[in-house]
Amino acid sequence: MDLRQAVVGSLVSTTTAAEQAAALFEDHASRRSAKLAEACSICPAVLQTRLSKAHSSAVSAALVVQDTLDEKLVVTASLDKGVAAWRFYTAGSVDGAQGSVDESIEVTRLKVPGAPVFSLAKIPDVKPDGTVAKRVPTGKPSGIYLGTAAKEVLTWMLGSKDVTDKIVLSGHTGWVRSLAVTGKWLFSCGCNFLRLWDTTFRTPKESDSVRLFTGDILAIAASQGQVFTAGADGSLRSWTISRSGELEAGPAVEKAHEGRVVACLVSEGRVYTTSYDGSIKAWSASGLQLLAEVRGAHGGEKVLAAALGVNGVLFTGGDDKMVRAWAPSSLAPLGPPMQAHGASVRVLAAGRRGILVSGDADGDVCIWGVCDPAAAPPAMAPAVDAAVAAPEEVWANGQVNGHAQAPAHLDAIAVPAVEPEPVPAAAVAADALISPALEAVEAAPQDLNGHVNGHVNGHANGHVSEYVNGHAAAAL
Repeated sequence: MDLRQAVVGSLVSTTTAAEQAAALFEDHASRRSAKLAEACSICPAVLQTRLSKAHSSAVSAALVVQDTLDEKLVVTASLDKGVAAWRFYTAGSVDGAQGSVDESIEVTRLKVPGAPVFSLAKIPDVKPDGTVAKRVPTGKPSGIYLGTAAKEVLTWMLGSKDVTDKIVLSGHTGWVRSLAVTGKWLFSCGCNFLRLWDTTFRTPKESDSVRLFTGDILAIAASQGQVFTAGADGSLRSWTISRSGELEAGPAVEKAHEGRVVACLVSEGRVYTTSYDGSIKAWSASGLQLLAEVRGAHGGEKVLAAALGVNGVLFTGGDDKMVRAWAPSSLAPLGPPMQAHGASVRVLAAGRRGILVSGDADGDVCIWGVCDPAAAPPAMAPAVDAAVAAPEEVWANGQVNGHAQAPAHLDAIAVPAVEPEPVPAAAVAADALISPALEAVEAAPQDLNGHVNGHVNGHANGHVSEYVNGHAAAAL
């Protein structure tokens, strides 16, 4: 064989290996999608990974930073003053005729001055002219903002070892309970003050602020030049953002709920709120008219968190330890309650491709796969037959223009977890793998950068990777 033949042979071998790896990933993803679709006939989201004792105290915030097919990055914060960045990724290898796909988890523990952290938001990619650079739907931002108990907003740039104190947004009068971003604007709140920041500056510059006369602001939602706030006094308020960066008061509902309004979302011309009064409500974004309502949504318990999945479904979490799903237009329940937590569900966060994150009062974190709209279960029928309500009427449990109560026949079930396609010689439930790995991490010493300086089954560098017969078997 001459040199030319050798080079050609090498190229052919390399190409063949690459094709084998691509085929392996495609087959793995196809099998996994089939399992997810099967489970989605029961629930609109399927449990994929449960991180037992991800934190030693209640989870206070969560954010999906990146959501791609082969890599996901989730940041969670807790009342234990800890912040963790969880990386879920897929890696494959081809060795002759044999191939494997390994699904692993890495965790990096961050030190945050002034913790605990109560709110998280992505840093927008703003151009010098003030416009926001378009990022692919699953792309990764340059960093994230963190709202703390020290009445400040800090930043963490992805790839750095710790949260920096170089960019600090101060002046808040209380805990920064919520953050929201729309375009180049960042919103933050502390006590009864709403603050607007222009992120085109290297250190965001405060553009305007509003002081409410009653009630602390507990949640913020912003979209397309509008911002909405939910208050401890049960109120829902709105503002528009002028070109010069001033907040102009819009419609408000003084008693939107009978208790503290703790979650607020805006999407497709609708605003969603949840409250201590146990209800979920949908409002028109333009005038804040009530469009739909569910009372006793979580069995009469407080509804503490909400998130909108990529499939458009509204997910909520509450004191009943459940995650529940609702049709965004009517707030009719979708499928049975999703049971995975042993304590109140305090936070929810959704990605742009298909991931849902929930965190509870015990410090556990669950990762769910959100179903494709075509595969999700249909809206549940009311408990008794009822006339069909007109679009402007409130969906009712058996009564038009009544108040919707979650149907009593929707008993909770344990949602089947979609495990990864078994790799050669191993298929282990994610929880059984992750729990001992996390215990090893928590017991290991930490260096000055906040990284885990211990070994888990022989793998170090601050990562949690559990291997069974040489193959990582963590779900996702």
